[in-house]
Amino acid sequence: MRYTGWHTQQISKLAAAAESVVDTVVVMDSDLVVLQEASPSDFLDADGRVVCFQRSAPAAEVGGKAVKWNH
Repeated sequence: MRYTGWHTQQISKLAAAAESVVDTVVVMDSDLVVLQEASPSDFLDADGRVVCFQRSAPAAEVGGKAVKWNH
């Protein structure tokens, strides 16, 4: 099987998280923006569990490569 750069990036992120000795790992892509005001509480719920965020857009507003992923 041949891996693309994207596949290699995803596998590398999973491998790095799996090898970590800490309890929580936050993996960020290069297209993610974290503002200076961000704090750990922005990533944890009231019980201290890690939360994930997603921002969806209507299909009509999505362009480029994201079109196929939106489907």
